[in-house]
Amino acid sequence: MPWRRSQLPPYGSVRGFLRFLNEASRHGWPTRLDAPLLQRTGFRGGSAWELLVALRFFGLVDPASDRPTEHYALLLRPWPEAREGVRRAIHNAYTIVLGAADWTSWGSQRLEQAFAERYGKELARRQARFAQGLARALGLSSAIPLRRRRDWEALAEGRAVGEEPPAEGRPAALRPRAADDGQSQTGPETHAGREEGAAKPEEGATGGEGDVQVLRRRYAEVLLRRLERAGPEEAEALARRLDALLGIPRRRSGLWGRLLALLRPRRTGRR
Repeated sequence: MPWRRSQLPPYGSVRGFLRFLNEASRHGWPTRLDAPLLQRTGFRGGSAWELLVALRFFGLVDPASDRPTEHYALLLRPWPEAREGVRRAIHNAYTIVLGAADWTSWGSQRLEQAFAERYGKELARRQARFAQGLARALGLSSAIPLRRRRDWEALAEGRAVGEEPPAEGRPAALRPRAADDGQSQTGPETHAGREEGAAKPEEGATGGEGDVQVLRRRYAEVLLRRLERAGPEEAEALARRLDALLGIPRRRSGLWGRLLALLRPRRTGRR
């Protein structure tokens, strides 16, 4: 007897879904993702149903036949290569149903309300938790608190930590140094082209503290740009560097550390 149809947003185990994505290549191209096949991959009963709901929702299987779509081919590639395509598919699916591309920045309550309005209250909380957990694990959003990200942006923009940006918008991340230092800053490449005899930041000459601050701001700006497109593991490393610039010790959350571990390649040694 065929399983009943459903195109609900997923609401099951994020860990289980990530495990399937990471291990799908071991099972090749399936004719159909039915209960017997999912049992062979370690999913039974409710966990198999929840996995199938997620695969349908993200367009990896056809909701009418449970046959793999062309997007399922992503899962047959090495996971580091497949991850970017999977991230896009997941982001697009949620963007369509929620009607907003910025859904990754929504809080739990707002996400739950959105799912409740569209699909009913019964599973809304679980659907919201699944969306948030998956977004964080795949790097669509960050588990890093918004307040900390604002501190990093303040550092890159030359503002004091906690100081609000101007109302008219963010200032340029790199401003020229004061006119009385006798030099101008027009970009990262000017460090090598300074006037002969000018003091370099690493030489520790008078005025070097200002040079160090400029370099810290530049470094923070570069790290923030990389953070915007980083995967989850790289994002953790970049966050630690940014915290170090602010002198903030940081520890990885045990929960998200375990989720990120599922995304590490485990396909070495296969022939």
